[in-house]
Amino acid sequence: FYSQLQAKVQIDLLQKQRFLDQEKLSRTIWIHPVPASPREVKNFFQVSQNCGIVLDVRQRKGTKWPNKGGEVDCLFVEFAHPLSVTRALYIASRKEAVINGKTFRVFKAGSGTYIYSKVVGKNRGNAKTKLASAPRPARTGAPRGRGRGRGRGRG
Repeated sequence: FYSQLQAKVQIDLLQKQRFLDQEKLSRTIWIHPVPASPREVKNFFQVSQNCGIVLDVRQRKGTKWPNKGGEVDCLFVEFAHPLSVTRALYIASRKEAVINGKTFRVFKAGSGTYIYSKVVGKNRGNAKTKLASAPRPARTGAPRGRGRGRGRGRG
């Protein structure tokens, strides 16, 4: 059938399925923003921090969101063993995820942790999404912060 149409069909589903294997996800992290080249990232996790053997480092560019500058790009780092992921997450929790003075965040692969946040402050009126330009409810109740409230058992 396809030979009669002479159409070039490319199915990306098989390639995507290859990266969604649970065993592969258990030993993969993703980092954002991209701090350096894939070679430097591999050297950071494998040699500098002794996380374990890095099998592959892949760069992925995401979609461009309204109210955000540029595309979202990140690096996927695949290790040989799942314990290496735990070590890499531990490095990030100690705030030691820094390459060439650039700090980056480390996430376990398969986690949907990228949050599309709404616009705040002065850009509120000219937002491109309904969520960001919606009016906020009025604050009711007691004032917050310093003052003669009912804090600390006085008055």
